[in-house]
Formats: sequence, C-alpha cells, structure tokens
Amino acid sequence: MMSTQGTGRSATASAFGAKIAITTGSWALCLVEVRRSPAAALNTVGAKLLASRSATKVIALVDMALFAQLRAHPDVARAGSISIDPARFARFQQLVGLPG
Repeated sequence: MMSTQGTGRSATASAFGAKIAITTGSWALCLVEVRRSPAAALNTVGAKLLASRSATKVIALVDMALFAQLRAHPDVARAGSISIDPARFARFQQLVGLPG
C-alpha cells in the first residue's frame, strides 16, 4: 500500500475530475505546471510526458522517489500526483494512446 503525504484540490484537478495526492514508492500520474517548456523539467527526473492540457500544464508519469527534485526545478510552478478512477483512466488511456 502506498502512503499519502498530502491531498488537495485545484481548478485544474477539478477540470479533469481528479484528486491530487502525493504518494511514495512508485510511479504516479502527475499534473505539472511549468513556467516554460516542460521538457527540461521532466527530463531532469526521467518523467514521461503523457498529455498536454496547455503549453504550461501537462500530465506526466513521474517516479515519486524523484518527485521532490521535480518540484524543486526552477521551471516548475506546481506539481502534484493525481488519481483517476478506473473508468476515467480507461478514457484517458484511450485519449493519449496508452496500451490498455
């Protein structure tokens, strides 16, 4: 079982119907808001860009062991893990072309 360190709500999370929670010990979907292009910040921790909400808001797969390093990156304005219920996740997988 993963431990939750913090939870919260944001307008962006609500738009996706998601709840933000930071977990440890695994990879997690994260909503990342950047000041510039997300590539530099995501590459720093080996995160994989999955979808773009806008030029500055993306969903990425992040190793939570490196999450603090991502949040400390100078280009990152905010970052938090998101959880999506199975039905929404299936639609998300289809939308971004992830294998099901």
